[in-house]
Amino acid sequence: MRYINIENIELPKDWEERARKICFFDDFDTLSQEERKERIKTIKGLIEKNSNLWSELKPILAKLSYQKCWYCEMTNLGSNNDVDHFRPKKRIIELKEGHDGYWWLAFEWRNYRFSCEHCNRRRNVETEDGSISSGGKWDNFPILDEDNRAFLPSDSLEKEHPLLLDPINPLDVELLWFDDEGKAVPRISVPDQSSIEYRRACVSIELYHLNHPLRIPERKKIYNRIKRLVLRGNRHYKNLVLNWANSDAQENLKDTVIDLKDLIADDAELSATAKAYIFGFRGKDSVD
Repeated sequence: MRYINIENIELPKDWEERARKICFFDDFDTLSQEERKERIKTIKGLIEKNSNLWSELKPILAKLSYQKCWYCEMTNLGSNNDVDHFRPKKRIIELKEGHDGYWWLAFEWRNYRFSCEHCNRRRNVETEDGSISSGGKWDNFPILDEDNRAFLPSDSLEKEHPLLLDPINPLDVELLWFDDEGKAVPRISVPDQSSIEYRRACVSIELYHLNHPLRIPERKKIYNRIKRLVLRGNRHYKNLVLNWANSDAQENLKDTVIDLKDLIADDAELSATAKAYIFGFRGKDSVD
């Protein structure tokens, strides 16, 4: 997961105007309970009929991440891509009754996240050892305290404190880490596993299916490549320490640094993973 500045989106000229005409709720608080139910029913029908409106933004959202899924940061997992509603528009799995979903955010573009199907849709996948790996965000949206859940357009979203890490929050993306086997893990250490940050990372790894069997080996390839580059860089640097005028060592070290920078470039697949691995090697005199 890498930070996405969603404010950089370039919306079609009349997109927001078209969205406002579909989802009307400015007078919602003045309606009776029965009128509210009817209004929600009407709006949900319009949401279903106008899904093309958020689909229209799919290539624009993809452009912000160089076509990479905002959650797993991969492009080639053999799946289609979705426009995920971060706060689900239809229902909330955590509440089987009593919540109609965040229908009033169905056409709010700041609620959209560009996602691959593996992160967005619930799936059970058999692993190499025969076990089942389950994940996919689906209509899940767990929050820290259900007493702060927003049910109506007038309710505060700021009080909810989602447990899912959000790629448009630069602080959230720093809570994920990766081990040398390619698995996504919480950045918070095990002794601190009672912390909210640790819990949020664990929930996100599960629901975004970040340890999908197709992702782990790709991350391990990145780890192994970085390990080789770090070993090579250390060797060239030691040669330079012995003789700074050694032009071959200078050129070789420069090429190694360029290779490492390419792995963490914004458009590189799994660049956040690469960045974490490189950070993990910093300060080490050698690599085991």
